[in-house]
Amino acid sequence: MRDDFERHLESGLRLLADRAPTAPPDLMAQVRARRPRRWWKALAAFVTTGALVATGVAVTSPGGRPVEKPDPSPAIEKVFPRAVHSVPRLMPDGRMYDVVAMIDRGHALIRTGEGDRTDGLWSLDLATGRPTRLVEVSTPKGTVISFWSAAVGEGRIAWWTSRRVKGKMTTTFFTAPVTGGEQRVLAEAPGSPLDLTISDGRLVWTRGGTGGAYEVPLSGGVPKAIKGTEGMHMVQWPWVGTPAFRQQKLAIVHGEIVNALTGERRTTSGWTAPAQCSVTWCMSRDRIGRRDGTGARVVPEMFLADPPALDRFVLPRSPGGGLIDLATGRNIGLRADDNPVLDYRMKVLTYEKGGRLIIVDLAAIPRVNP
Repeated sequence: MRDDFERHLESGLRLLADRAPTAPPDLMAQVRARRPRRWWKALAAFVTTGALVATGVAVTSPGGRPVEKPDPSPAIEKVFPRAVHSVPRLMPDGRMYDVVAMIDRGHALIRTGEGDRTDGLWSLDLATGRPTRLVEVSTPKGTVISFWSAAVGEGRIAWWTSRRVKGKMTTTFFTAPVTGGEQRVLAEAPGSPLDLTISDGRLVWTRGGTGGAYEVPLSGGVPKAIKGTEGMHMVQWPWVGTPAFRQQKLAIVHGEIVNALTGERRTTSGWTAPAQCSVTWCMSRDRIGRRDGTGARVVPEMFLADPPALDRFVLPRSPGGGLIDLATGRNIGLRADDNPVLDYRMKVLTYEKGGRLIIVDLAAIPRVNP
């Protein structure tokens, strides 16, 4: 008979698996056949051709094969200094912390604690690097998994934890003022969320696994399903999509999306599985372009784990790669000391450099070239 630890571990792994992208079916063959090659530069070359801005990253030989040139992409802190912040990697007491959201242009929301036992939410001043505690967090007994990103909006912070209640995974949603104060239970709901946002006086989330969007007033109440979103997961609110990650068969992830507020529905044209899409863009292992099939370009075979963040930013999963901005066509150098972390559901990119944490506020990067 399995003990509680095994059941909790299984539940947590299942939820994390829902978040993880599906590896290509021939991944091992690709690994065995892989040669060292900087394909992210060729991706940068894609965004420099046609209607997008040139950066001079690569050219094409007469035979049609990309020829690499030294990467001249400027460092992100030089191009967008107002969006890039260097802060201490540790709290003043030596503890680690995680960035879970942006509060405003000058402050990041960070969490402290051990594993899934969050003990505090803090406002990190991006100019001084000083944290200020906003909420002393109390985590329910039996919690097996906690939020990796929080929702901030309309003067509130919202977050969640999940635990087993009578053998079934149950999520508790919490809220507190963004200026600081006591946490308050907002609602409880079955399952665990993959994404959440604050919109028009409501907390909105989509459920992991089975999908579907749900909402509850910020004043609290009983959650209710949002009609027309059954089986779908949040892409970028109010857009929800299907199929989700972790399909048993090859699929165009988020190939069909629906605006949960208006009912508008969009599909893809000219794309075949495996591929993954945001609201505007789709990517496969050798192509990237718009959802409707226009503006598509062939790039060397690659493995991109996530759709574009904020419907524009791509972070190739290779050491030394830059940040690709599909909205402007720029390839922006990061020069990171570790592997940068970018979840397409978040508005922030983090990585270490020179012993400090670099926080990039993606929403602060203008949609036009400087």
